[in-house]
Amino acid sequence: MKRTLLILPMLAVVALAGILVAAQQEEPKPDMSLVIVEKVKPSMTAQYEQATKEMCELLTEFGADPNLVSYWTIQGPEFGYAYIVPLPEGFDSMNTTRANWMGAIESIGAERWKKLAKKADECVESRSMTHSVYREDLSYNPKNPAIKEQDIRFAHYDVLYAFPHKQEEFESIAKQWAALYEKKGIKHGWRVIEHITGEDLPAYMVIKVSTSEADFYTTREKIREQLGADAKALGEKSEALIRKYESMVGFPRPDLSFPMMTTEE
Repeated sequence: MKRTLLILPMLAVVALAGILVAAQQEEPKPDMSLVIVEKVKPSMTAQYEQATKEMCELLTEFGADPNLVSYWTIQGPEFGYAYIVPLPEGFDSMNTTRANWMGAIESIGAERWKKLAKKADECVESRSMTHSVYREDLSYNPKNPAIKEQDIRFAHYDVLYAFPHKQEEFESIAKQWAALYEKKGIKHGWRVIEHITGEDLPAYMVIKVSTSEADFYTTREKIREQLGADAKALGEKSEALIRKYESMVGFPRPDLSFPMMTTEE
């Protein structure tokens, strides 16, 4: 899927988007995102980021409406660059979102955009895409969380691959973890993202954020002590329900997102 036609980036992350509320008397819409992950040749990182930043600048210069065209970027050493695009109406948003992007590209100039997109694509080793939904029912969102959204500088991701025949049990355990955290009064929450397309399903991404990488690991040890023996028993039950897991880290890249912003903002 080429940027020339569709620059709809998004992962889990994902993970930092707010909850969308459906209109009254309508069936609730899933908080869905399209996630595009690009792995870049290490020697071409500078060219890639420069081209990507110029694309963001063009969208700003030509007045692209953030309500119609937007994405959030996360970068991590394991996965590369993940671009997250909201799909407020679920799969029904795909045609509208694509049309919005094509309209923005037309305003900039298709050839100008294509040239810049090619410059970025030359740096990409591989590209993958998935659709993900935010599972509020499996997440833990404490009142008055310890970290405000504007202070987030680091994210830790655990991708948990459940056994298909144990998916219901897995989701039940996730709710028990949330109940335990609430019982202990822990102010550090997490969000669960379920991948609904792609390979190796079912897969759930657990996202925890912090003000820095060092602070995340220090806080994690404190939380483990606070949870005590209850967490050990729940952890053993959890391990029996997953086939495998992957851990990775990521850093918000607001300078490579649209609308663009700096971390100070």
